Amino acid sequence: MAKQILMVVTNHTDMQEGKKTGIWLSVFAEAYLAFENKGYEITVASLLGGVGPVDPGSVDDQTAQEILEAAKHLENTKKLDDVTSDGFEAIFLPGGHGTMFDLPDNKRLQQLLRDFYEAGKIVAAVCHGPAGLVVRPCQMVSRWSQASA
Repeated sequence: MAKQILMVVTNHTDMQEGKKTGIWLSVFAEAYLAFENKGYEITVASLLGGVGPVDPGSVDDQTAQEILEAAKHLENTKKLDDVTSDGFEAIFLPGGHGTMFDLPDNKRLQQLLRDFYEAGKIVAAVCHGPAGLVVRPCQMVSRWSQASA
């Protein structure tokens, strides 16, 4: 059985009124293709499932065809609530500005990241993907206070 990687992407589409955002396609596609070329099976998930939106600013007439074709893997992402760390070797968070809006403070994503880390599995992020690793200080204090009680 091939080794598996979980890629978690954003569902967020609007940065501000009139300004679309989402996943930076080359950041997603280059990683996806590299993992695939090394023989990994990849599961793409997002917080809501369904379409992982591509930031329109991340594609133009110079974008390589293989990068454009990788967008098909964003058309029907799994819902993050339906995924566990079981069977995966790594979790990877690719970037794009959309990640800044929906990945920080997401409790399900935080639990998955913790599960991967505590199992000694790889936790990786690139570009704006590290936004998924963010826990706001007020939440950290709250968790610390609860754990100390």
